[in-house]
Amino acid sequence: MDGDTLWLAGGDKVRLAGIDAPEAGRPEEGRAAQYYAAEATALLKSLVADRDLRVESLGRDDYGRLLGLVWAGEELVNELLLAQGAAFYLYFPDRPAGLDARLLAAQVRAMDAGQGFWPRILGLPAANRPWVANARSGRAFPADSKEARRIGAGHRIFFPTLTEAMRKGYAPARQLSPWPLAGN
Repeated sequence: MDGDTLWLAGGDKVRLAGIDAPEAGRPEEGRAAQYYAAEATALLKSLVADRDLRVESLGRDDYGRLLGLVWAGEELVNELLLAQGAAFYLYFPDRPAGLDARLLAAQVRAMDAGQGFWPRILGLPAANRPWVANARSGRAFPADSKEARRIGAGHRIFFPTLTEAMRKGYAPARQLSPWPLAGN
């Protein structure tokens, strides 16, 4: 389990749709954990432990995991992680109507309230530099990167900061993420 993935009792691995949590790391592969990964994982565990869960399947992701909305009673776990600043909104195709607005609103509330990882992330130098988002993919890139220059003119959206891009639902592209490692 990490902050956006869990295993069901039947053995299915579920990737929570519409969110991305800091990576827990894989020491065996030489990948260190990201800042706030342990806290995000602990929060997810506390939200689902000893509770009956309902998973609304949205298909499978590229890794074969069940992509879904996880409900603990009437609470949408995906949204709770965003609201507590343990995950950020992540665009994905073929999502249910209204889900984007619900998830993004939870993220903006957490940003505004300084919940979870947001104070540190929004204070990073990279969060306060210009970024360019791709309207098709929902990803953002540093404005001076070659990836930003490759975005077609009709899909390019300029933001004065990463903070503003994330407030509008654009997440940093994983390969260019400014996210610090745990302990840094």
